[in-house]
Parts: sequence; structure tokens; C-alpha cells
Amino acid sequence: MNITVNTDTITHFISEHITELGFLLTVPQVNDYQVENDWSDDIDRQHRIEAHRSALAVQEGDSVDLAIQFLDSYDEDQVLGAAYTLACSSNSKGLDAVVAAYGNVEHEFLWCYVDAFKHGSHAQLSAQLKPYLQHANPALVAATIDILGYRREGDPRQFWSLLRHDNDTVRMAAIIALMRFGYKAALPAIEQMIWARPIEQRSAFLYPLLALGSEKIRQHIYRLCQEPALTTPESLIYLAMSAGDKQLPTLIQQFPGEETQLAALQALGIYGHIGAIPQLLNALTADNEAMRVQAGEALQMLTGAGLREELHVQEEEEPDLTVADILGQDTRADLDGEALDAQTKPRLKKVIRVCSDHPRWQSWWQENKQNFDNTHRYRHGAFFSLNSCIETLANDAHANAEQRHNAYAELVIRSGNPVAFEPDWFVTKQRQAIARWQRWWETAKPKLGNQQWLFNGQ
Repeated sequence: MNITVNTDTITHFISEHITELGFLLTVPQVNDYQVENDWSDDIDRQHRIEAHRSALAVQEGDSVDLAIQFLDSYDEDQVLGAAYTLACSSNSKGLDAVVAAYGNVEHEFLWCYVDAFKHGSHAQLSAQLKPYLQHANPALVAATIDILGYRREGDPRQFWSLLRHDNDTVRMAAIIALMRFGYKAALPAIEQMIWARPIEQRSAFLYPLLALGSEKIRQHIYRLCQEPALTTPESLIYLAMSAGDKQLPTLIQQFPGEETQLAALQALGIYGHIGAIPQLLNALTADNEAMRVQAGEALQMLTGAGLREELHVQEEEEPDLTVADILGQDTRADLDGEALDAQTKPRLKKVIRVCSDHPRWQSWWQENKQNFDNTHRYRHGAFFSLNSCIETLANDAHANAEQRHNAYAELVIRSGNPVAFEPDWFVTKQRQAIARWQRWWETAKPKLGNQQWLFNGQ
């Protein structure tokens, strides 16, 4: 039996698939606020993306044609979904069209192309983007560098000349890309770039230089953090990721400014020495809730105690529209007190997070401190090793995106091994990268297994 499908119906369904793809690509991977979330739960979003792609492949010619039209849309979901569809299509017409449109994209939609190209699967995508490294528009050059570095495709030497570009954003993007590739031959040139800048402009260089193994920047960070007035939040975090066993006194200083104080608490958790416990316990008595929460997170990272607390927070979504809202009427005067309260009361949701209660942590520490000693680093209650960072990436279901990024950053800084990984890659790709790290660890373990204060593999 032959079934005829109306052309308008096909177009409608293709449109729905493309728009939904754009929406799914922008959905936050996990709700970082709740401790019960598992980063790998994002596999469901990945499966939905793959299902939409499969549906579009059934009518690939029509899908490509409509996606090309949607590149001119003013709807961000449609633009992103269309760019991603074309960046994944086996149809060369689609790839040529989206790469050409990228060269003329309005600035407000540039991010749509960047996100689409970062995850696009066409084998020739990176090669077709390479000419944009020489484009006259610096924003487009920087975006292209970001895409190619994120994908880890091509020769890292293609970014070398861009370190001398006259645009600072392009130069910084080139540094990040070279770091992602682990291209250590660029280290002397990048070190020269940072020393030419005032101290207050060096924060963005710290991670790339540490990841490339710069001992000079490691010592610079140590000296910077000895002067509280010059210390930045970034310098404290990267000091904890790169420091030896003598830097605890530096980390437990009193630093000015809430942002720097929060970073100091986070750094103490990363550093993982029990000498920080008194200061973390004391921070749990602060009036500032952010300080208490960060102290609890740091204690959890160090001890692995697993203490949790339940609380109710206001829903972030907009409240449901009432009849009065729809009609534009103010009917509150007609409501009795109970009804008015029900209409205006904020909607709450229950969340579970790491405990920030001082008495509970104080009690736990008194009962368990005999299980820790001051000659070791700890991560989640066990002796620290590079495998601790791999375990955070692989098996710490409750680590949020920032914590997973920090685990990877510390792993690269301390191991000197730039195995590719991004915490916002699709889950399948993340698992493949984690498997490569695990295989590396099995080889490196006999030599590095009991080393807690490594830097650049030494």
C-alpha cells in the first residue's frame, strides 16, 4: 500500500526536529545545585539528540534544504539546530553552506555556530574551517581557534603565528588551543607574553602555562599568593593544584574580598591537607551562606564524609499564569487572605547538598580525625594520587561541571600528560577520554602511584 505524505507535513516535522536539536544543545547538562545529580545522566539528552539526527537523515535532502533556510532565522534554537544538522550531515552541500554562512554570521548568532561546530561530526568540518584562521574579523578568528582547539583536530602549529596577532582575544584563544593540544614547544613564547603584562592582567595565563609545565609560572603563583593584596581567586586555585607540601601556611592566610576568600576555601579542599581542617570548620560559623557552603564542599572533598543536608529553595521558573494575568485584570482585591497567599506564595523545591552545618561537621571530625595523618594529602578521605582526579572524572557521580574541570586541570598540571578531555563533551566521548586516562594510569602507576605533590610529571 502506498502512503502519500503531504509536503507541508514533512516540512513541519523537519522543522520541529531541527528546532528541538537547538534546544537540546543548549540545555544545561546537569543541575549543579543538587548533589544527587549524576553527570552521566546527560546520556539521555545525547540519545535524544541522536534520535532527532536519525529522523532528519531519513529525509536528508529536504532536511539539508530547510536547515540552510533556518540559518537566516532570528530564532537561536533554529539557527543552532540548523548549523548542527549541517555540520553532521553527510551531504557536502550542507557542509559547504553552513561553513560559508559562518563567515558572514551576525555577532549575536556566532555562539550558535561555535557550539554546533564543536559537536559536529562531519569528517571534513575542521579542514573547511581552517581558512578562517586568517579571516579579517578577529571575533571569527578567535571563534575558529576555540572550535579547532576544542575538537583537538589538526596540527597545533597552525596556531603558532596567531600568538603575534594584533588582537588580544585572538592571542588568548591561541594560547588556550596550544594548551589543549599540549604543545609545549610554545611555552617560551607564551611565558614572554605574560611577563610583558601587569600583574593584575596575568590571571588568564596561569592555567595554560601550568598545563604546559611552566616552572616559572608555578613560582610566580607562589610569590603572588604570599601577598594577600595581590592574590586573585585563580591564583589560589592553581596554587593548590600545583603546589608542593610546604604551601599550607600560604593558603590559610586571611585574604581580602569575598570572592578571594571563597577561592581560598575551595583551594584548601583541593590541597587536601588536614592542617586546613580548623580553618574550614571555623568558616562554617560565618554569617555568609556562600562561605559556609564552600567550606562544607571543601571538607567533603578532603574527608569524603558524605554529610548531606536537605533544604527548600525557590523554583527558578516563572510562575504559572492565572486567569487574571491572561485577561490583564487585577482580581486580588476579590480574594480572601488564604487564596491571596496561595496565589503569591513562591513555589519551592527540595534539594540535597553537601552539609554546611558546623556542629555536625565538628562532631564528625572529632569521631574520625584519628583516621587521618598530617603526612599525606587526601581526596574524598583516601590518600591522594593522580588516580584520585581520574576517579572524579569517571566515578564521582555528584561532581558538578566546575569540579570535573578542576579535576582534569589538576590531572594535566601534575601529570604533564595532555590527554584530551572536556567536561561538556557528549557523555560517550567523555567516557572514551576517561578510558584513555585509565589506561595511562595503569602504565604510570608503578612509578607515580605514591606521588602526591607532582608537577609536570616530576
